[in-house]
Amino acid sequence: MREARASLLPPLLAALRRFILEYADERRRHGRLEFHDLLVQARDLLRRDAAARRDVRQQFSHLLIDEFQDTDPLQIEIAALIAGEETDGRPPPWHEAAIEDGRLFFVGDPKQSIYRFRRADISLYQRAQRRFSERTVRLTQNFRSCQPVIDWVNHVFQELMGHGATDGQAAYVPLHALWGPPDGAGDGHELQPSGAAHPLGAPPRAAARSADRSSYHASAGAR
Repeated sequence: MREARASLLPPLLAALRRFILEYADERRRHGRLEFHDLLVQARDLLRRDAAARRDVRQQFSHLLIDEFQDTDPLQIEIAALIAGEETDGRPPPWHEAAIEDGRLFFVGDPKQSIYRFRRADISLYQRAQRRFSERTVRLTQNFRSCQPVIDWVNHVFQELMGHGATDGQAAYVPLHALWGPPDGAGDGHELQPSGAAHPLGAPPRAAARSADRSSYHASAGAR
């Protein structure tokens, strides 16, 4: 069965590739563009035209890419072409680009890397993190759940995910609850904040309302 599947895969992939390229040509002939076409054409323009790179680079002095775990190879290449140092000739591949300190900043959660069908791959996340990040800031404060819930989540997922295996598996990073267990559970008392870390010095209630992220990794000061 395995040999039969292996023999069917190459012609199937070849036919699929022909269909994709022919459909892309048809869209261009009719003046239609899909989202992927926009990415390809933007990448090609920045790759071949030094003046376009220079103009875009001057317009966007700093790039902050949120939800970096959803970034595909085209998008990271576009980011490197914009943030990279100016070159007159053909720019180097994104993983070899020289990028000025502070121009490129990523925020993402590798545990949410679930869009491989859209070419967003955790191995790309990890590769970019190794290439561009001199240090990783872990945002582990949880603003949504109380301490008993966070304790349970940490216990279960630390066992399931551990420290991560190799490329392709995110390590588990324990969360820290802002809210402790309720005083006199069940008597209607509100949850009390545990710990003293609040974003920008905001009080606990404001912090809980303003924060909509938990357990994110921020590649701060990355190149």
